[in-house]
Formats: sequence, C-alpha cells, structure tokens
Amino acid sequence: MCLPAKPTKANHTKMALPPQKLTKPKKSVRFNQTVHVAPFERASMAEGKNIWYSILEVASMKANGREMAASISKLGPHQIDEDFYRGFEGYTLVRQRQRLLSNRCAIYAHKQGMDATVTAAMYNQCNQWSCHVAFVQGVHDTVYSHDDKDTGSIYNKLMDTMPTVATMVPPPDLPFAVQGFVVLQSQRKTKLERKLKRRSAMAGIRRVRHRIC
Repeated sequence: MCLPAKPTKANHTKMALPPQKLTKPKKSVRFNQTVHVAPFERASMAEGKNIWYSILEVASMKANGREMAASISKLGPHQIDEDFYRGFEGYTLVRQRQRLLSNRCAIYAHKQGMDATVTAAMYNQCNQWSCHVAFVQGVHDTVYSHDDKDTGSIYNKLMDTMPTVATMVPPPDLPFAVQGFVVLQSQRKTKLERKLKRRSAMAGIRRVRHRIC
C-alpha cells in the first residue's frame, strides 16, 4: 500500500500580506495652564509722547528716507558718503541692478520649466556678489561700533585685508540672466500696451442712459 507523499516546503505557497499603511503621529499644540506675566507700569499720556514717535514724526522720517534713497541712486560709487548714506546702500544703481537681474533670472528659469534645484543655483550665482557686499558692510559696521582698545590691533589687521564697499565691482553679468531680463521686460511692456489700448477703447465708448418709464 502506497502512502501519499508528504508535502514539501516547495508545495506550500506563501500568502502575501496586505501592505501596512504608515500612520503618521498626530501632532497637537498645547498651552501651559500657568502663565507668568512680568508686571510693568503703564505709561501715561504725557510719558507716551516722549517714548513713541508721533504720526507727523513718522511721516517726516519716511519723506526724508525717500529723498535720501532718490539722491543716492543718482550718485556714482565713488561719490557716496558712506557715513551719511548708511542704511541706504541697497538703493544704489549697482545694487538695484544686481537685485533686479537676480530676481528676473529666477522667474525666467521657472517659466522655462527648470526645476527648483537649477533655479536656486542660478539665482545664487547671480546674487553671490550682493551677499559678499552685505557681508563686507557688516564687518565694517562691527569694527566701527567696537570701542575696545585692547583688541583694536586685531580689528586693524582684519580691516587691512577687507576691501571697502565703494571699491567692490560686480562680476560680468550672467548671459541667461540678461536674456531673462530682456524677455520679461518685453512681455511686461506688451502687457502694459494691451492694457492701455483696452482702457482707451472703453473710454471711447459712449454710454447712453435709458429712461425707465
């Protein structure tokens, strides 16, 4: 009498387990029930006038800032008094031009279908000089505001190797950035002309009011 063959491991088929879904931990924000508040004395109306700027003072400061920004944009790099125009360096013609090229380069690269990595790399290449200028300006401000005589020699050695902002010249323009600026400027001009034509066409239409009986 023949016995039935014993099933081997090869005859068994493994059941495929259903894929388990990865559950993300639920995040929540909770606030402490006990809050420590530092007490302070409220300023009176008379003291507030000596602490806060008035509306007229704020308007005057904004007007002066606009005048200084307009005046520095008309000066050359060697005509700018760094102490007088401190804080308005970003309004110089060279800095504004570099910032505009960098922004238009990133926008043009995005419209051309480039991915985020390539767009960021091209923007960093265009904006590298502006970052370098800001770093040098920050070093000059730090040294100028430092009054420690013991470490003065260290700062003097540092300033000997640090160029001035007025002597820094931007590198040659990236051809792609220049092309993007020209293309986007042309598109912007065309869009503005179409808008003006629509406005003139709408202004030429005579509107007649119908009397309702």
